[in-house]
Amino acid sequence: MAQKDYYSILGLSPQATPEQIKSAYKKLAKQWHPDVNKTPEATEKFKEISEAYSTLSNPEKKQIYDQYGSDAANQGFAGNPFEGGGAPGFDFSDFFTQGAGGF
Repeated sequence: MAQKDYYSILGLSPQATPEQIKSAYKKLAKQWHPDVNKTPEATEKFKEISEAYSTLSNPEKKQIYDQYGSDAANQGFAGNPFEGGGAPGFDFSDFFTQGAGGF
């Protein structure tokens, strides 16, 4: 899957503030919403804008996106398993407290 540049989609720089991200999204959403814009590409463009906003407006997703890209942000890539991520359903909380015999 190709990486997407969410900042470019919203016409922003990576240093954009949350207020700038929201403002850019609102402006583009009004322009490209399929109920307003009847061009054939409007639906796809609106989905792309919404996906970019969904990622960049969420501080956790934005951090993952900034570090790993759009594929990781959209697939729930968690990075460090000791910071709440890792394998789904696996509890790392007592990983080091069990001792050598706990495995």
